Amino acid sequence: MAARIVGAIVMGPRDLRGHYNFMSLESGHAINCRVVAHLPITDDVIACDEDLGRKQGQPVGYSNMLRYE
Repeated sequence: MAARIVGAIVMGPRDLRGHYNFMSLESGHAINCRVVAHLPITDDVIACDEDLGRKQGQPVGYSNMLRYE
């Protein structure tokens, strides 16, 4: 059986049963599933997130970083 691992960032809870909305770091698309592992954020994840933000034309803050809300 192949591993089913996808790099993603939690966007917020979907319901009260433990399901969350995620954003895939590979495609930027939404993924709906349960949280199975909590991992620290790495430099690769930050770089991927910033790249997706630039491609989408997200605003840049005063410190030349993306603005997270």
